[in-house]
Order: sequence, then structure tokens, then C-alpha cells
Amino acid sequence: MAQIYNATNKTKSDVIEVSKGFAHLAIGTDGALTDITTETITLYVERKGDTADIAREMLLIDFIALGTEGQDAIVSMGTLKCVACCDLTVNGGNVKLGENEKIKVQLTNLKTAKTYQMNTIESSFEDSELQDYTRKTMASETLNQDFDVRGHDLLSLQKDDSITEINFTYDNGHVAKMDAFEAELFHKTLDPVVAINEAGVVQSGFPTRLVFLLTGITNVNIRKSAGVLLNFSTRINADDALLYNVKR
Repeated sequence: MAQIYNATNKTKSDVIEVSKGFAHLAIGTDGALTDITTETITLYVERKGDTADIAREMLLIDFIALGTEGQDAIVSMGTLKCVACCDLTVNGGNVKLGENEKIKVQLTNLKTAKTYQMNTIESSFEDSELQDYTRKTMASETLNQDFDVRGHDLLSLQKDDSITEINFTYDNGHVAKMDAFEAELFHKTLDPVVAINEAGVVQSGFPTRLVFLLTGITNVNIRKSAGVLLNFSTRINADDALLYNVKR
């Protein structure tokens, strides 16, 4: 493990370069999980004449939600109330780097009163298949919108009272209709331990996000009232992305 960033009183970090491949990025803050709101992360591999994005100006809370889904719990360590260990590769190995290739990461929209820390954690093997996330929005004036999620396997959606219904269309044509409460309950039963706080209390579900598995789902329809712009992010599934020609 190597600490690559620790700072307070910053609105953004420098672009941090790491020349040795690693498997997991640990991100910590002395604030609670609920305090992570507008911070963003950009994370990519710089290769010869090209870049391979993992996350591009993605909300940090979405990166944490999708990067820990069904795996490691978010924990507290020392002065850091919230520490998440997020996979960079599909199989959990170190990012495979060639000569002069680098992993680059930057945090932006940081809260100056908070401390942020990043550490790299290595695995025992290399992996050439990177995780890949996309950020999407639903306009404030839009009341009903379909999103094609073929080739994606996870979704993290902003939790908001404006959401009235979420409809999931499966690959067999069946449509499952849920309100926000039902969708959150469905997620909590699949991943009941999201975080364990400094008092040892288990937290089920994210306080500000709704997280869904998209396996077997082709379309997500979101219905809401006007006046709120919704942010959400998805994780691209490498195998299905090829099948459905999802741009990566």
C-alpha cells in the first residue's frame, strides 16, 4: 500500500501520476458518507498515444457506490470516518502497464474543511481489463425518460423525492415497476452491508444513492416531477459492451 494523496483546505488535487500498476484505489475522508456530495473523480490510464478512461469527472459517491457494490464494506480508520476500497480492474488484478505508461487520478470539487486521502493497493497478479464507468443526467424539466442500459451491469442513481417510479425492462420483455422505496429495498436485500461506521454500526444502503444491478435488464425508465436534475452513473460490462456495441 502507498499513500499518494492527503490534504485539507483544497478544492482539487493535482493530477497524480502512478507509474506502477495497482489493483485498488482506497479513498478516505474525515467526513461521513453523507458528506460526499459534489466531489468528482477522474481516473485513467495514459498509454502510448492514447488514454483508457476508468472514470471521467464522475461523482465520487457514484464511484464509491459502484466500486464497492457487493464486495468490500466502507469502513472507518483512525481520523478517516469513511474509507472505500474500489477496484480498478474487472478481475481485481493490478492494472497492466507498459513501458512509460501511467495511471492518473484527480479529485475535484473538494470541500476545503474536509481532509481527503488516497492510497494504492496492489494485488498478486496483473489484469488488462479495466473497469469503465459513465456519467449520465436526466434534465430538470424531463418527467419521463428511457435509458438503454444494455452492456451495463450496475447503476447508481441520485436519491430524490422527485422520483415517482422506476421501471426495469428485462431481456425477456417483462417490465418490473417500482417506486423509489421499493427499488431501495430491493437493493438493500441484495447488498445489506454497505458501510460500518466508527461506532461499529452497520449501514444498509447509501443515504443519497439508489444502486441497482442491471444484469438481464435492457432499459430503465425513470419518472419524476419537474425541477430536479438527476445525476447517475453506470458501470459498463466488458463482455456485454462488445455484444451491444457500447462505446468505451
